[in-house]
Amino acid sequence: MKKKATTSGKPRTKEDSGSIPEGKRVTLADVGHYCGYHGTTVGLALRNHPGIPEETRLKIRAAADALGYVPDPAMRALVAHRHGLSKGKGYSTIAVISDRSKADGWRSARDVGHEYYTGMCRRAKELGYKLEEYSIGQDHGLQHRVDQILNARGISTVIVAPQANLDSPLDFKWEAYSAVALGYSLISPPLPRVTHQHRDGTQRSVLELMKLGYRRIAFLNPYEYEVRVGYGYSAGFFGTVNLHSDVVSSCSLVPKDNSNLARPETVDWLKKNRPQAVISSQAHLLDFLRSNGVRIPEEMGYVRLGVEIEKDPKEQVSGIYENSPLIGMEAVDLVARMQAIHLRGVPSVRQVHLVQGKWIPGTTVKRVGESLI
Repeated sequence: MKKKATTSGKPRTKEDSGSIPEGKRVTLADVGHYCGYHGTTVGLALRNHPGIPEETRLKIRAAADALGYVPDPAMRALVAHRHGLSKGKGYSTIAVISDRSKADGWRSARDVGHEYYTGMCRRAKELGYKLEEYSIGQDHGLQHRVDQILNARGISTVIVAPQANLDSPLDFKWEAYSAVALGYSLISPPLPRVTHQHRDGTQRSVLELMKLGYRRIAFLNPYEYEVRVGYGYSAGFFGTVNLHSDVVSSCSLVPKDNSNLARPETVDWLKKNRPQAVISSQAHLLDFLRSNGVRIPEEMGYVRLGVEIEKDPKEQVSGIYENSPLIGMEAVDLVARMQAIHLRGVPSVRQVHLVQGKWIPGTTVKRVGESLI
């Protein structure tokens, strides 16, 4: 709603308003008085509400910048809370979209998805949201039906769980949603991502092995796993060993034709290349190697990217703990912020929010020489 301006045909200036004492917080009403719009319209425009024309939003934003308007966090929280109450139950629901056969199949026990979900539940409860899981089917055949259900229920916040289907895009009416994706597996559309800093994790693993004196380090990871993390694991590995090639040598096994390294060919490869330590993200590879006579850590060190924290320290695998619960919490924080300012749809530039992992010394590596760094 536009008010009639009090100055005839001339843009207002900060001096013209004359009603903002020095040191006083500039309010929405002040901005409205400055540019000729009602305070309610100003508030909606500054929250990017889709009901306000873009031309009007740009004009109001320019006025707010000219006056030095800064949002009051406490007031914004109150408005968002009241707005949520008026919108009904759907406003406080976050839909979690997966493409497993069962809606909760993406978060099996002792899996990164389980830890994501733990963090998501914790933060959702703290912020007054609830999570509801939906499956679009392994071939994404149910996605339009799920889209209709979410719209009918007034659910406008979505978190896309790690996808099994890497080839098919998600075809939702994204302009209706504040949405983020967990991990790198959602190729299209380019929604904001919240994920582990995979490159940093592998880099840290190489450096920790170097501190223990390991000179020949192998990288074992299926190509499919690399695609799922945006090639972050291999980038961290090869970048780090190349920078330290004067003291460290490397070898790698990254098969494109098989996603399971727990097979006899891997043991043969290790016997041929004789690395002092291996780095991999495959959870079951350690047990397979031990069952095939590889003595760890006596004969060869082993580092896993994405370890779980074991209750018994003697059973702890050495490697990178990815802080997956924190990733889940950050995903909920992000969609809640996006919802509060009406930030919806697919962004023109994808943003990636990275969470750093933690090195866990564990029991599958040992000191084999003087530190190399």
